[in-house]
Amino acid sequence: RASTPSGVYHSIYASYTYFDKFIDNEALVLITKTLGLTILKLADFEVLPFDFSEYGTALENYEVDLSLLFASQNIDIDLTPLRDAIADFQDAAEEVSSMATKYRRTGDVSEKVLRELNDRMMYVERAFLEKDEPLYNRPEGWYRHTIYAPSFDYGYNGVIFPGVTEAANDLNLEETALQFNVLVARVNAAVDVLRGSLFTFIVSQ
Repeated sequence: RASTPSGVYHSIYASYTYFDKFIDNEALVLITKTLGLTILKLADFEVLPFDFSEYGTALENYEVDLSLLFASQNIDIDLTPLRDAIADFQDAAEEVSSMATKYRRTGDVSEKVLRELNDRMMYVERAFLEKDEPLYNRPEGWYRHTIYAPSFDYGYNGVIFPGVTEAANDLNLEETALQFNVLVARVNAAVDVLRGSLFTFIVSQ
């Protein structure tokens, strides 16, 4: 299973000392520099350089994959609530993108609106975290992101819509329905964040 010339694949022997002395003593320095530079660049942006329209397009594609999975498993769940939530997400994302473009072009936005705009983008990922209902097969609650998670069966491989997808793969119909409802709720929560409805300092333009 070795995937490197060293012949070592994750084991109890792959300690930090071993990695630093025999494998790559520059890797952690490079990673630190890369992350540090990224943080410095983000700190200098007056408007965060995020594009949630791309995220919305990805969600639309994921919904298509989920519909194919349901069809292959003969799972009869109406996907309309998820489609509607994703459509609302895309609309809200385009609104935020338009606001960001306007500011970058003219700079004609109040400080309060600018703060709201950045907060909308900054908190979106948190909205996808489910705090109350653990993802399917993950009762310990380590993974709570309803859009992306490591696969329960295949380790490093990622899985899309992990709760509902893995429950559907196991033909656990009760859990599939539960996880589907959780997913819809989290996408709608992200819509609320993008629209600014979760913030007390909402202002009109």
